[in-house]
Amino acid sequence: MQWTTKSGGRAGHNSRNGHNNRDGRYSRGVRRALAVLCLVLVVTSATKATARDGWVGVRSPHYLLVGDTTESELREVAIRFEQFRNAFSQLFPASGLSSSVPTTVVVFKDFESYKDFRPLYLGRPTEFISYFQSGLDSNYIALPLDRDRESLYVKLFHESVHLLIDSQSRRVPDWLNEGLAQYYSTFEFDIAANKNILGKPVAGNLALLRKNRLLPLAALFAVDRASADYNERERNGIFNAQSWALVHYLMTADGGRRQLQLLRFIEMTAAGAPFERSFRQSFKADYKMVEDELKEYVRRENFPARQTRLEDNLSVVAELESLPLTSADAHYFLGDLLLHINRYEDAARQLQKATGLNPRSALAFAALGMVRVRQRQGAEARRLLQQATSLEPDNYLTHYYYAYALSREEMDEEQEINAYEDEAAEIMRRELRRAIALKPDFAESYRLLAFINLVTGEQLPEAVELLRQGLKLSPGRPDLTFILAQVYVRMKETDAARATLQQLLNSGANARLRARAQLLLDRMKTNGGAR
Repeated sequence: MQWTTKSGGRAGHNSRNGHNNRDGRYSRGVRRALAVLCLVLVVTSATKATARDGWVGVRSPHYLLVGDTTESELREVAIRFEQFRNAFSQLFPASGLSSSVPTTVVVFKDFESYKDFRPLYLGRPTEFISYFQSGLDSNYIALPLDRDRESLYVKLFHESVHLLIDSQSRRVPDWLNEGLAQYYSTFEFDIAANKNILGKPVAGNLALLRKNRLLPLAALFAVDRASADYNERERNGIFNAQSWALVHYLMTADGGRRQLQLLRFIEMTAAGAPFERSFRQSFKADYKMVEDELKEYVRRENFPARQTRLEDNLSVVAELESLPLTSADAHYFLGDLLLHINRYEDAARQLQKATGLNPRSALAFAALGMVRVRQRQGAEARRLLQQATSLEPDNYLTHYYYAYALSREEMDEEQEINAYEDEAAEIMRRELRRAIALKPDFAESYRLLAFINLVTGEQLPEAVELLRQGLKLSPGRPDLTFILAQVYVRMKETDAARATLQQLLNSGANARLRARAQLLLDRMKTNGGAR
């Protein structure tokens, strides 16, 4: 039997590790006063302070920002993203939002410097004025500063909501996932008035709602990522618009009386309760009652924005850390960005410049090694990644990438493999255990080590524990769940395998992974549970 990793995404590269330097020498009052001064400088100053070679860097609590602009511009962008995250995290007060996958924001001073670093579509750069590229190892955001600031952030905030929900593997229905993304996409904040502005009307949605009849809520709630109403452009417009309108109603109508009920619904579904029961218990209403209320809300066409107090803005400003960047660093970040949007030749050129300027840049060698993995140049990938691990032995990514490269050498185009050589398996285990020791909250190391044990048929109980740990870090991740089911099959624990596969079939996994789960379940029935 061929074992499949089917990660559902591509491993790429990661931003620098680092820590926020918090100076404990000042009292809270003094720090607050300094933060106020810093805030004024960030928003109003036109400072020209830049690092060597024109690139600057700023680290905030949840983002790394780099670019060819001024430090004051980077700080303003950092505050905007942190305030957005703070506003959205209020929906998840019980557990908050956290992710072991870092996000790097590449800020270009203008569209001219940005245009050559966009994704490709049909061989040509798309016309995105900004974009969000998620990854299992690192997320990237790219934007030029000479475009309208508000429209610039709409797509970025939209995709950030999906990422924040997915990073928690929140089991939320697709209408709610999409509705929240659209609701928060228009986020603004007003520092002078100390307030956030949420839920501004989306003109395109209003137009669609005027032209189309609303779907019955039962039909809206039945839409998932495999549905035509979700995937086909001519049909998903009303789904998106109505999802936005429903979330807007639940968050805003009647002074927000249903907002706490929405939070309750999110918590119940995240805990695994059936959607319909969660809806009835949370909103104290059936679908028909809320459907009638929504129709009336849409008919009145009154979609007021909500204003909430800015949260912890001064703390965010106080924690912004300036980072000196060299020309080699700039080429590394550009190359790594290109790697993550699958522009491998362009990525290689930038990364070769980075390694030429700084022969001790472990991250640049690691990223270049990952480019060679994608280009299926196994020997060259191994050489580069071995060099990266020797240059920076305490970086978890260099070890993870080296193991990842070895794991891919014998895989086919479907990411399937029959066996690993004993020597390769031991090297991969050694590298991954080192990566786990260096960063215990990085789920990908657990996933890959468990997969190696699955393929070799060795240390299977350890594989179960590794996957359970990975699922603690990324609850409900479908690819981890599928590997766990395969491990149970190989251990001949048929009841556990069936239950895990059924869990996957009932999840929000993509259609292809659900089809593979169903195929494995059918084989088990045909073979009486045997592999």
